[in-house]
Amino acid sequence: MAIRVVATPVIFTNNAGGGSDELQAPQNGRATKDFEVGGTVQATWWAPLDNIGDLPAITFIETSPNGNYVTLTAGGHPNNRDARVRIMIWASTA
Repeated sequence: MAIRVVATPVIFTNNAGGGSDELQAPQNGRATKDFEVGGTVQATWWAPLDNIGDLPAITFIETSPNGNYVTLTAGGHPNNRDARVRIMIWASTA
């Protein structure tokens, strides 16, 4: 088993982002983005890296194994301010 950093994406609300490693957390819904790991993913977890004060604007953040990928899922609060939070995603692979 190996543990590795998969990505450090930004999760944002409203119009506060849009880069290639960023995921918009939609209001009243959820969005997903897959990150290739390079081995069969057994477990994943995440932690915030910066702009931690913006976390209350994001209602849902989850990482889950998806074969050779980690799937990041995020959702935002309706009618909330613009927010950006960078997270770090780790994975345990076979």
